[in-house]
Amino acid sequence: MGETTAAHKKLTFYIDLIIVKLRPEQWGVLDVEIPHPGRMILAVRSYLRAAEKPGSLENQWTWPKERIEEYERSEDYRKATAEVHKVKVEFARRNPGYALEGDVKVRSLSEQVLLWNKNESVLKLGEELRKKALREIMRPRYPEYPDEENLSAFKHYLMTVALSGEPTNAAPGLSRHGQGRACDFAIKKDKKKIASTGAAKMNWDIPGWTAKLKQAVTAATKKLEGPLRYPKIYEPWHYVYKP
Repeated sequence: MGETTAAHKKLTFYIDLIIVKLRPEQWGVLDVEIPHPGRMILAVRSYLRAAEKPGSLENQWTWPKERIEEYERSEDYRKATAEVHKVKVEFARRNPGYALEGDVKVRSLSEQVLLWNKNESVLKLGEELRKKALREIMRPRYPEYPDEENLSAFKHYLMTVALSGEPTNAAPGLSRHGQGRACDFAIKKDKKKIASTGAAKMNWDIPGWTAKLKQAVTAATKKLEGPLRYPKIYEPWHYVYKP
């Protein structure tokens, strides 16, 4: 029990030291809006990884409320909406009786936090990462009061330790939805969704909707790219708008 308590305290201390070196807008998300420790550590991992790519955080971080409102009044937004509409028309033409739902509406930071805090894959992987981190932090290489070298070693561990998968939501602030550049499609029949986000093979691949959506997108526009394929992440409903 004493060792477990010591590990929790030590891990919390190291994570706090890592967080204060992140961007200020990330502090509030981690400190206030993600109360579950596993989900929080998994978000830290995502932020550390994103920071390794030059300019990615500046170019990718979710817009503030004022910028979202400005975008939704812009010509760029109208163009994006028009491209999505073309896909909907083409899909309906090719698949009589079925309709396509989806838009490029910006997903705010608070919406992303809500999704992160209720996503089951985030919970599972966050707990997996937290348990591995608890074991790692008790190794002799990590002193009670770390210097930059010790802290850097632990950051590297958090970023590179293998997990059983990847979360099906981006960490809050990092979603392409946060800048109106992503669209999640859903397929409906008689106003009922028959394929939406989740259960890719059962709802999308097996009935053939993955291929049918791709065909409609390819025929209708050159401005949407997808579906999303990333190591251990496959979302046949997710397309990215390229201005």
